[in-house]
Amino acid sequence: MAFDFIGYFAVPFLTVALSRETALFSTNFSSIRTANHRQGEFLVWSFFLLIYLLFCFLPFFYRRSLPRRRKWDGMLLLFLGCGLLLLTSVFTPYLPREEPFLSQIHVYASVWSAVSFFFFLVLAVLPVYFHRQKEGRVLFCLLTAAAAFCASSYLITGIVNSAMEIVYTLTCCTVANRLHLFFSAPSPKRL
Repeated sequence: MAFDFIGYFAVPFLTVALSRETALFSTNFSSIRTANHRQGEFLVWSFFLLIYLLFCFLPFFYRRSLPRRRKWDGMLLLFLGCGLLLLTSVFTPYLPREEPFLSQIHVYASVWSAVSFFFFLVLAVLPVYFHRQKEGRVLFCLLTAAAAFCASSYLITGIVNSAMEIVYTLTCCTVANRLHLFFSAPSPKRL
């Protein structure tokens, strides 16, 4: 119940609230992060999202570590790598004129954290697809629709924009919540 509220209401509300007073297709969350009066709000959103995703995937890692621990160490490393890249992008400024090197690190960390986390979600949805094809197909369709929107938005505008980040965040939270429900439910057949 708490995960449903956080994933379907709290995170979307914070995400949309974070993008207020911005042009959805011409700015992004990096510009919000560099605005002095909005840095605290951005940090709260970032940590709230990271902690939510971590708690969503704890049952996934616990279930997957029981019978074949070594096989799923790669998934844990991928998840931790995504989190490390996201933290790097949160704490490095995007100020291309004042800090060009740190801005490049910020851009690469942001893009690679999103791409690698998307890849992680696709791999995490596979067990759902093999055991509940209807639900797994819906999750794959949701991920595909988000990827199509983000790719087309990037091709049209030429930048990673707030609309992409909102769709990506909401999709990740929805899929993470469904995966949490799937891996939290007791069933010996899911391993």
